[in-house]
Amino acid sequence: MKKSKRIILNVISTLVISVTLLSGISFAQNNEEQPKVLKVHEYNGKLYRSLAGAGEVSVNAKKPDIDYNQASLEEAKVNDRMKFKEWLLENHKDKFGGVYTDDNGEFVFAITGDSLDYENYIKKASIYATNFKFKKVKYSNDELEAAQEAVQKFNVATSINPKSNKLEIFIDEESLKKHKTDILLAVKDAEMVEFLGGSITEELQAATLFPGEKIDFQEASGWTWCSLGFNATKGSSSVGVTAGHCGNNTYYDLSDNSSSIGTMTDANNSGYYDAGSITYNSNAIRSHVLNGSTLTIGTYDYTGTYREVGDYVKLHVTSGNGASYGNYKVIMFLNEPGTVQDRVIIEKPPAIGGDSGGLVYTTASAHGTNYARIEGIHRGLITINGTEYGQFIKFSRVYDGLGLSGVFVDSSY
Repeated sequence: MKKSKRIILNVISTLVISVTLLSGISFAQNNEEQPKVLKVHEYNGKLYRSLAGAGEVSVNAKKPDIDYNQASLEEAKVNDRMKFKEWLLENHKDKFGGVYTDDNGEFVFAITGDSLDYENYIKKASIYATNFKFKKVKYSNDELEAAQEAVQKFNVATSINPKSNKLEIFIDEESLKKHKTDILLAVKDAEMVEFLGGSITEELQAATLFPGEKIDFQEASGWTWCSLGFNATKGSSSVGVTAGHCGNNTYYDLSDNSSSIGTMTDANNSGYYDAGSITYNSNAIRSHVLNGSTLTIGTYDYTGTYREVGDYVKLHVTSGNGASYGNYKVIMFLNEPGTVQDRVIIEKPPAIGGDSGGLVYTTASAHGTNYARIEGIHRGLITINGTEYGQFIKFSRVYDGLGLSGVFVDSSY
């Protein structure tokens, strides 16, 4: 196990970051041909490419317990939510205060004004209109984001809570006494803010090629490992994506043989992503099959549509031994100075050391089959004011940060 590094930061939380690999890879004797491009998605001026993956489901693979009809219904509802959110942002952006899924599975849209027009629009536009609710709030999402930007100079961690329509600020008691007046002046409206005290302690722990399989690397203290999230391309190279805090090194899949699978030189654990890519040697097959499972990666959530606050995600990591963990509710999106920004905080999964870098996904359904939709890369555990949670890095942050050029998926999706 890699030696722990402790970082004491400005928010109450204890972070345990483990390292696990979830990328699907086995070995072949011949060089791979350039992958076939299946789809190209454009979002916010950026392109995301789906590439035809390779590899086969293992004989002893576990079949996930996912009801196709229920998964398909839930996906259809979320797609309607996405369309309505896009319509709101295009036509009434100044009124939009956020959206979340409540405990009854209903979509709650926060609106700064009368919601009757929106309710009438939904009734005409969606067959799932009864799944939508509207709540009148004081602040728009634009106002909350502006306040969030204004307080960054105070070196505090923040999260916008769509349920309370507040900007949550995580700050210790001493700093609050010192900066409270200036913070409230910066946001210009004291009712917009909720102060949540504490401090954050971060502990990075590394542990060992189908998505979910472990990968090994050697340090002065001996062998350690991480988990692979998914397979992709970077320029003309095939790469395996895992957590950046695993570090730059030469990587191996010791479960297959003693030959190196490739090298990581772009590890990053700051800014907006904790991720790195292992540039594979020519003997690596770029699999889209989850390790030890019959489930395959079909697509990826480049817009964040399927992981709003209150939605649920699953994890496929080394410690699961071929089975996924889930479902875990999305709690908040956390910005914290001095570490990776815009992290997704979820209910605590049973992840352990060696699971960092693993696949976080939601279920996508098509053609009578369930697939995994990539949501991001598992970073580890975090304790906020005494409560433990899980956390992951958004797919788009990983893809854009590493400069990936495509992701290997199941061509049948």
